[in-house]
Amino acid sequence: MPTLTTERLTLVPLGPEHVDGTWASLQEPEVLRLTGTHAAFTREGVSAWLESLRDREDRADWAILRSDDGTHLGEVVLNDVDAGNLSAGRDALLWDGEWVDAVVMGCLSHVEA
Repeated sequence: MPTLTTERLTLVPLGPEHVDGTWASLQEPEVLRLTGTHAAFTREGVSAWLESLRDREDRADWAILRSDDGTHLGEVVLNDVDAGNLSAGRDALLWDGEWVDAVVMGCLSHVEA
């Protein structure tokens, strides 16, 4: 999976090295509300989930990092990837609970088809 870069943001494949930022987001009630999440998470379960992402063919998950200092800001996901139909769903979340479609569009505008 490629790393995607804009002037302000870098998207890197989401994995176990991002457990701290992912775990922090799951402690925010507004993030849970906006994502419709009702599950109870453990740090070990989150770490295992992040580890499993590299083997998934039906989704692509990136950590959103601030380019100038590498701060983990959130994630962007292409889910329900259907290569045969060239389609996928997408979600973007910054940890302050705000859905930010501009992040996705800004990064995808740099990807060549």
